[in-house]
Amino acid sequence: MKQAWAIPIAASITLAGAASPAQDKGAPAIHVFTGNLTARAAEYAPDRVVVGFKSEVTDAEASQVVSGLHQGAVVRQRGWRSAFHVLQVPKGRVLQVMALLQNDPRVRYAHPDWVVHALDIPPNDPFYPKQWNFQSASGHSIRVEGAWAVNPGGDPSVVVAVVDTGIAYENFGTFCQAPDLAGTHFVPGWDFVNNDAHANDDESHGTHVAGTIAETTNNALGVAGIAYNVSLMPVKVLDATGSGSVSGIANGIRWAADNGANVINMSFGTTAAAAQLTALQDAVQYAAAKGVVLVAAAGNSSGPTPMYPAAYPEVISVGATLYNGQLTTYSNHGAELCAPGGTSNGEDVDQDGSPDMILQNTFNPNTHAVCDFGYWFFAGTSMATPHVVALAALIKAEKPALSAAEIRQVLHDTADGTANADCGSGIIDATRALQSVATGDKPPVVSVAAPASGSMVFGPVTVQVAASDAQTPVGSLDVQWSRDGGASYSPAGYNPVNGFYEATWDTTQEVEDSQVVLRARATDNASQTTESASVAVRVNNQDQPPAAAFGYSCNANVCDFDASASSDADGFNLTYAWAFGDGGTGAGKTIRHTFAAAGTYSVGLTVKDELGVAGSVSKSVVIQVVNNTLHVSDLDRASARLVFGIWQAQITIRIADRAGTPVSAARVSGLFSDGPSLFQCTTSPSGSCSVVGYQWTLPCLTFTVTNVTHATLKYDATLNSDPDGDSDGTHIMVCRP
Repeated sequence: MKQAWAIPIAASITLAGAASPAQDKGAPAIHVFTGNLTARAAEYAPDRVVVGFKSEVTDAEASQVVSGLHQGAVVRQRGWRSAFHVLQVPKGRVLQVMALLQNDPRVRYAHPDWVVHALDIPPNDPFYPKQWNFQSASGHSIRVEGAWAVNPGGDPSVVVAVVDTGIAYENFGTFCQAPDLAGTHFVPGWDFVNNDAHANDDESHGTHVAGTIAETTNNALGVAGIAYNVSLMPVKVLDATGSGSVSGIANGIRWAADNGANVINMSFGTTAAAAQLTALQDAVQYAAAKGVVLVAAAGNSSGPTPMYPAAYPEVISVGATLYNGQLTTYSNHGAELCAPGGTSNGEDVDQDGSPDMILQNTFNPNTHAVCDFGYWFFAGTSMATPHVVALAALIKAEKPALSAAEIRQVLHDTADGTANADCGSGIIDATRALQSVATGDKPPVVSVAAPASGSMVFGPVTVQVAASDAQTPVGSLDVQWSRDGGASYSPAGYNPVNGFYEATWDTTQEVEDSQVVLRARATDNASQTTESASVAVRVNNQDQPPAAAFGYSCNANVCDFDASASSDADGFNLTYAWAFGDGGTGAGKTIRHTFAAAGTYSVGLTVKDELGVAGSVSKSVVIQVVNNTLHVSDLDRASARLVFGIWQAQITIRIADRAGTPVSAARVSGLFSDGPSLFQCTTSPSGSCSVVGYQWTLPCLTFTVTNVTHATLKYDATLNSDPDGDSDGTHIMVCRP
């Protein structure tokens, strides 16, 4: 019998079936990913506690409370606008410090910093026929085409925050923009993992979620998005492993609410107890009080109730359904609404040659190579949630005056009516929803186009307002702008050259280093007035250079550098550039560097503010011993049945240095026992990566690690190990499930 070879997941996988645009010569490959459907137990950071002090407690008093514990606890960071504090505590003392804080009358709450995980699973876009979840003759889709007939894709004035792993929205540094997001509108976001203004995706999850909401559509490329004309706000709170802290997520929700988000997508969840999640609950309530529509994934653990934050009453919880409209086996029950989330076992009910999953443009989720884009099938309540988010955004665009509560009611009233304990009011119906709110003479659309939210301004500034109305001649709207958040307005004149309404603002008349909130409003010929979202900018006519400072610690030749001590008296958005004295460079507030040889190195740090003004500092770092190597610290296996007798083998490899520290950017090579195809993956910041092979004749496969390469560390295979004993650290067997 001819032996079948496993197919590397990195290769282009052509799905069996009748010819389709996905199989045309030169078209991008379509891939299947099912990596995040495994339920995880609740876990928390072993060295952090989240504390909420009563409103009358000052920061100085809070610091006194912490120092008075005598437990080695220090304030690591303050939440957005000091909503809470995150304490760094010695490992193993989380519960002890919590107990002491909970007995202090000045403390509202104290709980662990819980780890939260992502919950994965016709236009002329050529792969649109594969998007059964949007429109299908026989499947249970959300019926988006009828909604587009009412409102084609929404409007940029509606802002949707994707609070996730970031979005591949820009070409910046080592990051690349997803090709099918090139025409999508974006507003400034924030990265709460790396604490900078570039919320780029390094996991793939957030980009896939964003695509369902607002993938560039009718561009003769790839796939479509539902609300493809709205603006996306990338807010990164989950890292390259798809995990994040409750404190970071609470910051992200508050930041999005403060910066103009109308709808927030939360495709993540935790099974931690509600009493231990007060910081998250407070953030949800804060955003809800600002009128934000909050939508979250119910969870992929098949549980009887939604996870948090979906379980909060202020949040619309979303369950995942199959092509036939039934709840998926992985979805948690008790959701408020449902939307397509896709199959987890490769079903192809519509027989189009592809699994009935959710297709969008993102980069390779197995290698996390941030510029290796393709069209990937994902499944999960994470994938169901953006359907509801996008529909909420379309409703907001069609009828801007609707409140969050009214939009929520429209979603309920127009769902498909299959109400049950699993899906609440049923699967959302985009056509019914938009038809129910359709208006005749719509009010004008208006937004502040410049300056950008979060930017620094100085001297004379041209304020540009984008305003339009279907029934009012171009340039004939009554447009005004405000520099005090809408308390008073001044006129803006139409500029026919660029199409904006403009006014000149003398920022030298403002208080130095103050934050100014800009708004605009437009009135049409029918006396209908629309107000724009707020844009917050900082006045900086006398820019002071930032102060660069850093600390470091080394284990042999591996050193961790931390620039948290750097500051800027009149700014808030620093960038960090490192030069390690050995030719190596890096970026980010915290960074790890490995020196290849013993010696004394002059390590330099340069920090820049929003206007490019820089501050620098250098220190001598002495490396005395260089004996570090890397090795395989763990091998794990998983297998799954697919279709037509094919089964999938997944091997996860973890790489560590001699001190046991995870090693990122290590290139792992290996072979499955059924053939000579070389499988490779690159480790993430957690030190792990995975390879996936497919088999259909053999009952078992053995995977062998053949080599590991790294820019500075050498591979020592004699140290390979596996703490759970299912391999010898070099070879591992996996069998058909």
